[in-house]
Amino acid sequence: MRKTALFLCVILFTAACTDKFEKRQFYAMGTLVEITHKKDSSLKQVIRTINEYEEQVKSFEEKYNSAPAGSAFEISPLWEILFKKSYDYKAISKDRFDIRALSLTGLYGFPEGPYDLPSPERYAAATDAIKNMPLLFVDGKLVKEDERLRISTGAFSKGMIVDKAVEVMKQNGALSGIINAGGDLYAFGKKNKSRWRVGIRHPDDSNKVISTISISDKAVATSGDYERFFMKNGIRYNHIFDMVTMEPASLYRSVSVIADNCETADGLSTVFFLLPEADAAEACKRTGTPVLIYTHDDRVVKLCGWESFEN
Repeated sequence: MRKTALFLCVILFTAACTDKFEKRQFYAMGTLVEITHKKDSSLKQVIRTINEYEEQVKSFEEKYNSAPAGSAFEISPLWEILFKKSYDYKAISKDRFDIRALSLTGLYGFPEGPYDLPSPERYAAATDAIKNMPLLFVDGKLVKEDERLRISTGAFSKGMIVDKAVEVMKQNGALSGIINAGGDLYAFGKKNKSRWRVGIRHPDDSNKVISTISISDKAVATSGDYERFFMKNGIRYNHIFDMVTMEPASLYRSVSVIADNCETADGLSTVFFLLPEADAAEACKRTGTPVLIYTHDDRVVKLCGWESFEN
């Protein structure tokens, strides 16, 4: 369920100010990463941290996904956390979220394309593997039971890596800044003694926003159907699949979440994208995470205190 790899699901507003920030952009985690900072001397260390965690995540996924049935894999402390998080999100989503979704979405060409519909035979084989082959752990190792199984933690590991990078900035004395990984961002401290202003973009117009929020020491992330998708026979196939229906999620155009850390905002924006509105409203109360939903009929739904962050 790797999220959109495009550049901006949010718009950072700038204004004349006495605080002088610089920006550093680079490509990582399948997207454009932008660090807003005050001449941070630890910038190389921050970027190295992002690259190292990305490599730990990608290398394990690639080894598992390309391995034959019967292969077994040692689980690092990082991956112990990732597996635990994946089961937390699976439970909140009522089994709609599953890191094995790549077994199916990969047949459509996601995440990188080219995109097309799979044959009925390949679709049936993938759904059979997902339904009948849960992840198997034996003696502390992950065992791949079926060659068709593939995994991806892209729906929340990108946010986790942003959090790790923010930790490095803070440990090196940074009092304020932003790390924005393709719209999944964490903003800490203040700018001009005010909170950071962030616009949530309209799904169909990157120059429009559907909400503007002010945040400090918070993360915001968005999942949507408008960046990574293809059209076939008049049907939109986006990259986020519901593992109960085994079809692309089609309840909303976009879902944004504010949370205390980027990993939570990242993961829950995908989870809430999969949940009916009533279930999302109930779940955001339990998780304490404000939610913004943009529907197919152009409604903007604000849940769990989203308005309190708006200007």
